[in-house]
Amino acid sequence: MKKLCIILTLALSLCVAVPAMGRNGIIEVNVLPSTVALVSPMSLGAGVIATGDGYIVTARHVVDGQEYVDVYLNTYEQYRGRVVGYHTECDIAVIKINPLKELIPFHHPDMVPPPDDWNDIANPNQTFIGDAVYAIGHPVGLVWSVTKGIIVAKRMWGDKGIRFFQIDAAINPGNSGGPLVNENGQVIGINVMALPAWGAEDVGIAISVLSFAEEVGMLIEEDEKRLKVIEDVRAYIKGEEPEEKEDPEPIIIRIEQPNGN
Repeated sequence: MKKLCIILTLALSLCVAVPAMGRNGIIEVNVLPSTVALVSPMSLGAGVIATGDGYIVTARHVVDGQEYVDVYLNTYEQYRGRVVGYHTECDIAVIKINPLKELIPFHHPDMVPPPDDWNDIANPNQTFIGDAVYAIGHPVGLVWSVTKGIIVAKRMWGDKGIRFFQIDAAINPGNSGGPLVNENGQVIGINVMALPAWGAEDVGIAISVLSFAEEVGMLIEEDEKRLKVIEDVRAYIKGEEPEEKEDPEPIIIRIEQPNGN
């Protein structure tokens, strides 16, 4: 299994200055480049790059009902993202883009300590109530914003024991699907919702990586096999021997980054 790791309100500033946070600026330097913005006709959300060749994890409700969504890297490049599949119980989805270059997945090699896989990062024995956490996303169109809080509680719901973190970091529309990271810049969950009912404030929910890592890996493996079959069939029809081929060149629009950011 491979390691797992707008239109945004462009009238607003496309680049929000994010101060160095966490340990020695690791959030700004290593996590923001692994976070994307997702735009569909009905929603705005975030996602986290899971593999260097373009698989992205997000919240299902951000892309639900869509076959394709617009994906923006933090370099202000736009790609067409194909919705690969869902993990329904966890409100998690997988998207695929065809990047022009190797992307920076969340498990950046400069992270200390380097995580082996999603499960190691989200080990409950290494994540405690009261730990500082950071939520990355695009609240109300303010792209690549970071909010800080703590893990308020570790909870479970449903017959399958879905694990999630209750956090007090601010979660707003546009944060869904973005990563929840610890002070080492390691992804420990995906932000999926806030609970404003009954006048509650700062009650956010992030699904633990433990609850969906295996299923996300399966979705990616199945999609890779499907793409390989398609390539082999195309080669057969053309009378060619099946061979490894590069992904077709994607449609890409480069947005000029504002000066001074």
